[in-house]
Amino acid sequence: MKRRKFLKEYGIILVAVCSLCIVNTSCTNSFEGINSDRSGVDPTVVDMASKLQQPLDNIIPPSEHRYQLWANLTSDIFAGYFMGVNDFGGSNNYNYQLRPSHCGTTYCDFYLNVIKYTKDYIPECKKNGFFELAAMLQIAQVYSLLPVVTTYGPVQYKCVKEQSESFYYDKEEDIYIALFAELKEAIQWLEDYKNGEKTTEQEATFLKADKLCKGDPSLWIRFANTLRLRIAMQLVKIVPELSKIEAEDAVRSGVLTMNDSDLTLGGGFKIRLIEDLWNDSRANANIICMLKGYGDPRLGKWFQKNEKILNLDDEIALDKNLDYVGVRQGVPMTRTEYQSYSKTSFANNSSRLVMRSAEAYFLRAEGALRGWEMKGTPRELYNDGIRSAFNSVGGYPDVEMYIEGMIPTEDFDWDKFEGGFGSAPYVNYRNQKYNCESLNRISIKWHEEDTNEQKLQRIITQKWIAVFPLSHVAWTEFRRTGYPKLLPIPDGLNKSNGKIDTDIQIRRLPYPEGEYNSNRMEVIKAVGMLKGEDNGGTRLWWDINKPNF
Repeated sequence: MKRRKFLKEYGIILVAVCSLCIVNTSCTNSFEGINSDRSGVDPTVVDMASKLQQPLDNIIPPSEHRYQLWANLTSDIFAGYFMGVNDFGGSNNYNYQLRPSHCGTTYCDFYLNVIKYTKDYIPECKKNGFFELAAMLQIAQVYSLLPVVTTYGPVQYKCVKEQSESFYYDKEEDIYIALFAELKEAIQWLEDYKNGEKTTEQEATFLKADKLCKGDPSLWIRFANTLRLRIAMQLVKIVPELSKIEAEDAVRSGVLTMNDSDLTLGGGFKIRLIEDLWNDSRANANIICMLKGYGDPRLGKWFQKNEKILNLDDEIALDKNLDYVGVRQGVPMTRTEYQSYSKTSFANNSSRLVMRSAEAYFLRAEGALRGWEMKGTPRELYNDGIRSAFNSVGGYPDVEMYIEGMIPTEDFDWDKFEGGFGSAPYVNYRNQKYNCESLNRISIKWHEEDTNEQKLQRIITQKWIAVFPLSHVAWTEFRRTGYPKLLPIPDGLNKSNGKIDTDIQIRRLPYPEGEYNSNRMEVIKAVGMLKGEDNGGTRLWWDINKPNF
């Protein structure tokens, strides 16, 4: 779709935004869980605040089983955050021989655990005058749909909300139009609630329902505006005019700042169970090399040092507790070779991160770099993003030294480079054949004389570190900008049969097999909306092969 046509349709949607209506619906035939419970509503739960708990809690899967298939075996790997150490018999996502059973849950989880409820609860809230509760659900619905549409492309959205007889897919551009409109509609409901007269009972209900923002409607507004800013930046290459309009309006309305705590949900980030009980996951080489190269103190906050590592001759290559070591994507393995590499330091009851306040600063820094009005210069916003990111992990007394690049690092020649110049070289203690030189070579310190491309690499690199472990966000940014530069699969080990380019890496996931089995006609139409075949090498609508500037 041409930009002018897209903007024209966007304008029509804006005119109609006040009349948007989310109605009762069934969902796609491939989702048996929804078909067996068509309403998605538990009739034993009467009060609205209690009803909201389940869909709000499910925007980040709370169990290890769901999280592993939702992110750990997909975007966690592709973003460079975690890496599997179980080869699942040789067919796996690490080497791009994509395993169908490991590619569909990002898609299905949204339908089975979020919109199954929100499609009914949003209109119920509105019918009973609880527009502020409808706003919570609408923002949560947008938030949890984003990983789906950014992973697959065209998905089923309008048909679910409208109880369509056919479970058709929407074009990506139409979905993004709807998401902008729904976020602004929710913001208006919250503004009306915040500024209007409220009874004690209404405030108590809002507080009881709220799992994210402690009963603060202003914080919900800033959350929604930061989502708008995130989406606007994602679309900057395909619809730059719209991106600028949305981004500037979101910043004027108010986004998250370092005065806001990160948004989290209660205990349920079960990565340690995936690591400890199943031995299925370890640190990715990219996040370890990045943090080591920058002398970043978050390395010890997020990860543990190694267990004893053996080389190919079963000799000790690295004794226990000597280093932080990550696993490179695509290296050959069976089941045990890389279990001695670094695990995370997260407790089993760790909160689930929903959004870092630092993300808003880095988004604004990029916007300012593009000439948008972001209430600050690129340098100011970038440096504040780093400060906010360190606030998120308990602070760092030497944060100003970090910003200036004055950090101790053994991986670079101080006579040649300033401190913190880039990621450290990768060393594979198991098999030195898979070592790799440093790829992401950009300083922490801001340099006004640098090109916009260098400045963008710097912004995205620090954002990539800051938003850990939100891999769906990080993977999207990597595909959009090419930054940070991530280690590719080693030469000769890409098992995609030429479908996925080793250099630019995986771009999307194929649709779940269940869609071909039960909704074949519609999924074939959806594939026709893509720029290529239904495989991991096809770029999505917004993922344009063109320069960043």
